[in-house]
Amino acid sequence: MLEQIITIGFLTTFFSAAVRMAIPLIYAGLGEIFAEKAGILNIGLEGVMLSGAFFAYAGGMFTGNIAIGLLCGMLGGMFISMIHGILSIKLGKDVMIGRNVTIYDSDFHKIKDKDGKCIN
Repeated sequence: MLEQIITIGFLTTFFSAAVRMAIPLIYAGLGEIFAEKAGILNIGLEGVMLSGAFFAYAGGMFTGNIAIGLLCGMLGGMFISMIHGILSIKLGKDVMIGRNVTIYDSDFHKIKDKDGKCIN
């Protein structure tokens, strides 16, 4: 049974999908390397990415323009990063601020359809 499932085609598809899905996290980790060199540890990078994706979708959906959606995504990610920066640098909070930003950020981005049901 297992020999029928694990074939060369399956393994090729699985590993290519794994690399494709890991690329955004690799980019986020690369950005975190530069942030750690500056002395800031942000363990909430997924929340920043989620915020950027939400604002890009919302900006593109409401305006119908891809460029404005991209700009909204960049501004949304920058805003969440700015919140983390103010809390960790100016106010001297600890590393868990990034994790908390991710947790609260994931609940903030609920998109509702016209019937009022959450679609994410």
